[in-house]
Amino acid sequence: MSVTIQEEDVTSQLLDELLPLLTAHNDELYYDLVPLHIDKDLYCTLAQQGTLRAFIARDGTTIKGYISYIVSPYINNPAYIMATQNGLFVTKDARNGTLGIKLIKHGDQVLKVDGVDLVSQFFNVHNNIGSILTRLGYSPSEQIYTRRL
Repeated sequence: MSVTIQEEDVTSQLLDELLPLLTAHNDELYYDLVPLHIDKDLYCTLAQQGTLRAFIARDGTTIKGYISYIVSPYINNPAYIMATQNGLFVTKDARNGTLGIKLIKHGDQVLKVDGVDLVSQFFNVHNNIGSILTRLGYSPSEQIYTRRL
């Protein structure tokens, strides 16, 4: 497998390509909380504004994974630009390597060059990658609890 990672414009066509991965990701994480409903117009609008950034891992033309971020001024100090991971997913057939780590590192490198000051990464408690994030220089800062209302 010869995978390349690059930032791609979020378009309706890319979202169509990503749909099987987005579905699998949602099924693994939120199957009992949130049904998947991709609002292509919202995704594309956020991308055109520079708020949504997507890094895609491909083996040829086949998507093997992605990481996406919401990038905006930090609400408590707008002098800082913050990227909050919106999703990190690697297909099951590509999980026994380091593709997830490569996606995180690639995103960090590009976002830093683009002036991002802070990056937050999230993960599902059933797939704890905290030790990997620590090795990459991240430190724990918050815990998130979810409840259906």
